[in-house]
Amino acid sequence: MAGAVVFLVAKLYLVVPFTWLAGAPRQGDDSYVYLWKGVLASRYYDASSPALADIRSFAVDTADDGAASISRPARVVMRSQGGLSPFHDYAASKLFAASGSAKWTIGILEVGGIILMAIALAALLSVLYGSSAAGIGLILMAFAVLPNQGISHFIPSTLTLSLGMLAWALALRPSADRLAAAAAISALLSGLHPIGKLYGALTVVFHGMNVWRREPGFHLRHWIVLASVVG
Repeated sequence: MAGAVVFLVAKLYLVVPFTWLAGAPRQGDDSYVYLWKGVLASRYYDASSPALADIRSFAVDTADDGAASISRPARVVMRSQGGLSPFHDYAASKLFAASGSAKWTIGILEVGGIILMAIALAALLSVLYGSSAAGIGLILMAFAVLPNQGISHFIPSTLTLSLGMLAWALALRPSADRLAAAAAISALLSGLHPIGKLYGALTVVFHGMNVWRREPGFHLRHWIVLASVVG
């Protein structure tokens, strides 16, 4: 519990003060992508939107050269296509409609992601290594700076990983209620990110391995850690 509190406080410190003081979402252009997809979701990903046509026009603009011109078409496609993370899009659309604030829409989504990640990490580490090791691990991860997205950007991919880890923790300590919850989470995963389908399948695999071993064995811990790192 102490480790989870430290993790929560450290990660919330990344999000809440900035959101409170700044006039824009914390994650720069990516935040506006999630808001844009939320607006698309509220309009059923309307392909006739003038704004969508403007965004797509950048994909064929060849004014730039070098690395930027190589990466830009892929980024434009990512911004102009809806439906890869419909549950996240729906949540963003409803929060934005209720608050009317871009920064608080993203801020609330990030705070929810922090809470979810803390619960998922605490649950999985406790199952695999025990509560004391889980507490120490959470404290260390609270201050870890990982490359690229890491565990400091609470976006659809990291939310999906958090839900995946929570499903794995439930499947590794099976009971009727826990297995039902793991199945429900697995069903939600594909609606947050395409890799969620893999995490859902891994939930079934890890449960089968656990039943075969009767308890989380050494090799099983390595498979789960590897899946988390790859995710």
